Amino acid sequence: MGRIFYKYRAINEYTKQSISEKVFHYSRQQELNDTFDGRIGSDYNASYEEISAWTQKIGLSKETVDKIIKEAENGSLEKRMDNSFIKMNNRFLYFCLSEVWDESIMWGLYADSSKGICLGYNTIFDKEAYILQMELLNRSNRFYFKEKEYYVSVLLKIIYDKKQIEKYNPFRRNIDSIKDSNLHKEQKWSFEKEYRSIIFDEDDGKLVQNQIYRSNILKEVIFGEKTSKNDMLEIYDLVKSKYVRDIKFYKVYSNIANMKIQRKNIEYKDIIVF
Repeated sequence: MGRIFYKYRAINEYTKQSISEKVFHYSRQQELNDTFDGRIGSDYNASYEEISAWTQKIGLSKETVDKIIKEAENGSLEKRMDNSFIKMNNRFLYFCLSEVWDESIMWGLYADSSKGICLGYNTIFDKEAYILQMELLNRSNRFYFKEKEYYVSVLLKIIYDKKQIEKYNPFRRNIDSIKDSNLHKEQKWSFEKEYRSIIFDEDDGKLVQNQIYRSNILKEVIFGEKTSKNDMLEIYDLVKSKYVRDIKFYKVYSNIANMKIQRKNIEYKDIIVF
């Protein structure tokens, strides 16, 4: 059974472009709002035998092995490998969604203090995972899986416990720690209730960050409590002109009695009278 996930957005030219061209913008690590998101600590402590086994496995000479071991002892290896690791880590790209549309912090942070919108995208539940349907026009990468008519992009649930992550040690080949670093955030971000799609830039900077999604997955457009009438009309007309399927439009409002954000279904005629 499918489920709708949400993207909070300010109303600007980038948002209008993403709606018009039906694209998700995948962000690199340096573009994320959390400085530590996707980052992982490094550890180069290892025995002579572990370093030697690692260097020989990748085909280095005995002289090179001895040089690396000496660098490990004087600390210069750590700096050199950290720079390489940072470059590799920046080749991961992320598209982030939320389980909820009614989080006031999200409306404040990501939707221009409730003057923006929240877009709802439908997913398919298959093989114990939620998936987004992406168009075949996208360049294939190892994190997409090809179906007959579209690519499948898996949504991965974020765990809010950064302390669980083991530092990456190349000599001990604990490669799972890199994966874990992309799926763990600090507890203070738990209000986001985030799921994310991850792709890997195998072309080292050449992968297109705007990935095209299938138009039938956009299901909801939710206007913020402070979204202007002009912005609502423009977004409504843009969606109606680009998407042939029925899409529900809502406007949120604050229910002061229970201190919750709620929403009501609206149509074009309702926007006119706001």
